[in-house]
Amino acid sequence: GETLLTLGFHDTALEDLQRAVKRGAETAEPYRLQAQAHMAMKNPHRAALSATDALHADPTDASTYALRGEAYSQLENWDRAVADLSEAVRREPQLRVTLEDALAKARREQAEDLNVEPETPVEPKT
Repeated sequence: GETLLTLGFHDTALEDLQRAVKRGAETAEPYRLQAQAHMAMKNPHRAALSATDALHADPTDASTYALRGEAYSQLENWDRAVADLSEAVRREPQLRVTLEDALAKARREQAEDLNVEPETPVEPKT
């Protein structure tokens, strides 16, 4: 499934990954890869669900929080997007550079929805 996903065969990859889950995959990896396939297929709702399943299996994976945050951003669920993107950066500070624009946008949209000023990010202590 992972190879097919890399090659761009998202539908077939998803089928293989779903079979892996049904056979009792014991890691978060098939769920995370399913989330990636759903994102590639422009289905952020299903991507968020698969990422959530991955986080149930491994709640420490920063990249899965980032992936789910991206899905929530596409769904315009700004509160959850901010929470997940922030959690990804908290767990893996080097993701700050990669997620900076997405997190800033989610914070702006969240503030707009609430009709308040966007929260200023706090720089991590070094």
